[in-house]
Amino acid sequence: LNLSAFASLWLPIRCGERMGLAITSVLAAVASDLVIAEKLPEANETTWFAKFSIGSTTFAFLVVLQTTVVIYFFYYDGDDLKPTWFKWFHHKRKMKPEMKADVVPKRDSTTEIETLNESTPRGLDADDFKTNKERENNRRWQAVAGYIDEGSRVILPAAFAIFLAVM
Repeated sequence: LNLSAFASLWLPIRCGERMGLAITSVLAAVASDLVIAEKLPEANETTWFAKFSIGSTTFAFLVVLQTTVVIYFFYYDGDDLKPTWFKWFHHKRKMKPEMKADVVPKRDSTTEIETLNESTPRGLDADDFKTNKERENNRRWQAVAGYIDEGSRVILPAAFAIFLAVM
């Protein structure tokens, strides 16, 4: 079952089935563990199968976590990783008391991108950006996602092989 989880790392990031395959691998691992554990006799010690099951499920969860992080970075277009609520709170603390009214920052219209016609009935897609800065930021974060993805394709299966060798 871990092979199917590791195989999800080779699917393209834009492919929606990537997360589905990773989650299905975790669910299949948990279901098979429940079926097998039900048939094993009671023991006071931790059995080899229990150790293997915990390790195998942990690696499957790591693949889901890796996929989540990579997809997040792939579609992210912010300047930094500070949460919006943190930026808002920090901005409110820095403002003078008389300026604390809800101020909406003006958008720089010189950097607007003509992505959609106002009469277009469809919504925004993941590749539709409002400004050139968002597009540049997204390219930078896509590179980060690619580095994490490439590294994980080697590190996670190698770590699992080491785990199996040590078992």
